[in-house]
Amino acid sequence: MHYLDQQGNYYTGDQAPGGIVISPRPSSSYTLKADWKSQLPDVWEFNLSSAVAPKKAALFAACEASFASILSLYPAGERQTWSDKAPLAAQWLALSGAEKTAAKSDPTYTTLFAEATGKILITNAADITAVTELCTSITTNKMLFGAYAGAVLNIKTTALSALSAATTEEEVNAVTWDFSTVTFEGIVEALGL
Repeated sequence: MHYLDQQGNYYTGDQAPGGIVISPRPSSSYTLKADWKSQLPDVWEFNLSSAVAPKKAALFAACEASFASILSLYPAGERQTWSDKAPLAAQWLALSGAEKTAAKSDPTYTTLFAEATGKILITNAADITAVTELCTSITTNKMLFGAYAGAVLNIKTTALSALSAATTEEEVNAVTWDFSTVTFEGIVEALGL
């Protein structure tokens, strides 16, 4: 049996003196009605925030776990350099072969030259190839990371929207997500790399 004492404390088991018989609490998403004494024995009301909160916590944890796999591939130090290097790398990749040869002493590209070859100025075709390979790697890695993060955030946003739209416990419980559908290999394939 389910009971409330005179102060509105919920308990089960044996009825204490003065205990009031009530309907069972449907789930942890239900709270005691403010005017419960006038509502006996149906004293419970659905509390949307109590239903949504644990779903959001589970969603955020699953999202973080999904991000962990891509973060392990791209250390923070590498990701932090993309904002500076990616535009420069894209600019280098847009140059024609002749323009790359002409740019081999251009100080604009010094950071790329140094990372690719260990030299501030490049001098030969092999150096140009090394810089081009580095630039391709930088732009590809940034694109892959962005696509992966975008797919994860899309799933999270869709689930959060569904939780925000839910008005019943059934609707809250019906909200699901599956971050396992986002894989590095799937992103590579989708981008045709």
